[in-house]
Amino acid sequence: ISSGLDQRDVFYFNLDDPILLESLKSPVEFLEFIELNRKSRAYVFIDEVQRLENPGLFLKYIYDLKRDLKLIVTGSSSLEIRAKITESLTGRKKLFQLFPFDFSEFVTAKWKAASEICEKLEVSKKGDFMEMLAAFKAIYHSTIDNLLAEYLVYGGYPRVVLEPNPERKIIHLREIFTSYMQKDVKDFFRIENTTGYNNLIKVLSQQIGNLVNISELSNTLGLHKATIEKYINLLEGTFMFQRLTPFYKNVRREISKMPKIFAMDLGMRNFAAGNFNDITHRGDRGEMAENFVFTELKRIIEMPGKIHFWRTQAKAEVDLIVELPDKIIPAEVKFSAMRSPKASRSFKSFITTYQPDNGLLFTKEFIGQSQENKTRVLFMPLWSFLFNLSQSGLL
Repeated sequence: ISSGLDQRDVFYFNLDDPILLESLKSPVEFLEFIELNRKSRAYVFIDEVQRLENPGLFLKYIYDLKRDLKLIVTGSSSLEIRAKITESLTGRKKLFQLFPFDFSEFVTAKWKAASEICEKLEVSKKGDFMEMLAAFKAIYHSTIDNLLAEYLVYGGYPRVVLEPNPERKIIHLREIFTSYMQKDVKDFFRIENTTGYNNLIKVLSQQIGNLVNISELSNTLGLHKATIEKYINLLEGTFMFQRLTPFYKNVRREISKMPKIFAMDLGMRNFAAGNFNDITHRGDRGEMAENFVFTELKRIIEMPGKIHFWRTQAKAEVDLIVELPDKIIPAEVKFSAMRSPKASRSFKSFITTYQPDNGLLFTKEFIGQSQENKTRVLFMPLWSFLFNLSQSGLL
């Protein structure tokens, strides 16, 4: 509309409204309504499309008529949408995953001047990413530290981000979690043992950044191992958690097959874990920082790129390994105070073994770099994701 599109050509249907849901039962009548009211090409938004009895066939019928319109359909139950529309719309659709705000989007929503400040710095310090970080830190370190602390505790769901009151933030997170349990878990999957499912979520929330042992979980929760596997698959499919597999080049030496677990939103994780204490007073702040780096990297790394972790039989471990078609980048996360650019023994071991061009070490606030053989190791604050790491050539 702001670019000149006639607002009469934009249609929005929220199918949580039973009246609108009833009106969309017939695709023929639906199209007649659009044709009668549009002036030019129509842009039709249908929210909660999974409420339709057969949304796949409904959309296929409209698509195959080749009318002058674009359909954008959304819904809060991702698995239900895929189950109901994927087969019918083969070759007729593009799928988009809408994640919560990443850190850059969060900062932009909270601090209106942030985008302009970052753009000016990127222009003035072009080609020197580390110098740009130092210039930003010198002026804005207090502001960005406070924003990072808030993001780590409350996460990136837009409604939570835009709520200024901390108590109301928690209420919104409870509503999101309850809605998720109702829509995706209870209604769609019909899980009867919701207590066991909830307990698994709580235990996994307390294990972020750590290995997942199915046998231990089974003993702890009193659930069969097959049930644990099924539930974790559902938690991944509904974007609560994601497993991270180990990085293999020499299978005989890198023997760990257990995955790590990470939450897809730290606000939801902290609600499930029942802990909204400030980041500076938490024993799990290191795990939260690692989870933060994982989710930020996940937004940046596109297929066929992958993210793993590295662990050897000798217990050498690197938090995250970014595997791209043409390079491998190890990434470590250290939330403790750092005074000099010193990498861990495990990090150096990976560098010696695989000789990457760059290694990334994310810190609480330290900025610096070192050279390990032929590898340049960059020490960057967690808030570096405010800037575009992929455009900087680091990823």
